[in-house]
Amino acid sequence: MFLGAVAKPIPERNFDGKIYLERISKTETYKKMTTNQNFSHHAPTNELLKKGDWCKHASEGMTLQTLRSTLQEKYDLESSIAERLVIQYYIPMRDGKQKCALVDKGDSTVPSGDNLALGGYTLKVQYKLVCLIIITKLI
Repeated sequence: MFLGAVAKPIPERNFDGKIYLERISKTETYKKMTTNQNFSHHAPTNELLKKGDWCKHASEGMTLQTLRSTLQEKYDLESSIAERLVIQYYIPMRDGKQKCALVDKGDSTVPSGDNLALGGYTLKVQYKLVCLIIITKLI
């Protein structure tokens, strides 16, 4: 964003009409991780995964990378989606609120099938959201 002031040009006085022009903003890149549950273009597959059908494929000591590969094969997921699968859960805090946490590293151990069956775990697809922000400074 620019701020400028102009006047009528006066050629005989060698004045082009510009008085002041200054950029009053800067562009910064904002990076944030976001998740959603759009696993596939196939609606029944999405519905199964959203309802927790994926839990039955997790076993004791399984890593997230192994679970990703298993789910990709079982539900015919695209590799670009499968490599970004994460498990979201909430941790209770002392003030009564809950903090969102993710199992998002490939070598992380996935909770066992029994723990997953109790609920509280959600399968998500993680995206990196990048947007440009224009910050305006006050003059």
